[in-house]
Amino acid sequence: MTSKKLLTIALLPLAAPAVAAPVDPAGLPLPLYCYGGEPFWSLTIRDTKTAEFKSDIEKTTWTIKSVGHAMLRPTTWRVIFNGEGRRALIFDEGQQACSDSDGERPRAYGLLLEDGEGFLRGCCDPKP
Repeated sequence: MTSKKLLTIALLPLAAPAVAAPVDPAGLPLPLYCYGGEPFWSLTIRDTKTAEFKSDIEKTTWTIKSVGHAMLRPTTWRVIFNGEGRRALIFDEGQQACSDSDGERPRAYGLLLEDGEGFLRGCCDPKP
């Protein structure tokens, strides 16, 4: 086998997309409290089975379908919930803690949250 073929085979796993595994917290710190503003909302992931979403107009319980993390990124997670287009991308903000303009203190993680056609950005922390 040529060295070019060996290099291609060795790099193949690095090119694979992040996939969600069966429900497994994959290192996600639980419980996790997430918040956002304009409009005001919150998402609380208490365990690997359910989360509670609150907004100005509703409060619902979401069932977690799977939790996984990005390849080679142990502090970047994708949480997929039952329901059409409902998922959360949670990522470590590193040296620059996440700051929601309406929050009083920086949070450990950033969050992009999809709920069907809705798309929200916020911050998360393992502390309420």
